[in-house]
This record gives sequence, C-alpha cells and structure tokens, in this order.
Amino acid sequence: MVDRFQEYTLFTYRDSIYLKKQDLISLIEQDFFIQTFTSIFEKGAENGVFRTQQPEFVGNLLTIMDHTWALKCYNLKKYSLYLLLNINSFLGK
Repeated sequence: MVDRFQEYTLFTYRDSIYLKKQDLISLIEQDFFIQTFTSIFEKGAENGVFRTQQPEFVGNLLTIMDHTWALKCYNLKKYSLYLLLNINSFLGK
C-alpha cells in the first residue's frame, strides 16, 4: 500500500504549496491514510483484535510511517518493507 501511494504523498509535500489555504486545510482534513488506518483500528478494538484505546493516534503514527517511507525511501532501499513494518520482532520485543 505504501509504495502505491508514494506519488500521492510526494505530491502532497511537493505541490501543496500551490494550493489555496482553504484547499490545503480540506486536503489535510480528508487525509485518506489517517481515516483508513483509524477506521481499521477502531473496528479492531471493538472486536478485541487490537488493544489500543487511541485508534486515531495509531492512525496518525502509521500515516507518519507511510510518509516517511515515501520521503526517505532512497535512504531505506537497502531494507525491506517487511523489516521496517515488523521492526519490533527484529528488536526482540
């Protein structure tokens, strides 16, 4: 998913300077990634799959990870996406 939306993320950072302030606010309020991840964690928490009591916070953190991958992928290309997404298992946690 991250790689598929890399162009969207890069556009948001690179070209959002040309948007009117109200359009930029609208873009931020409708952030697809945050809404999607938050929804997943809300439903998962309701069904006992996730223990988080802060699904919107988790949604924001995952979005930050997505944006970081898009912006810094040139620096991370020696690592697999699997490694980065499962970093806790590699740290022994």
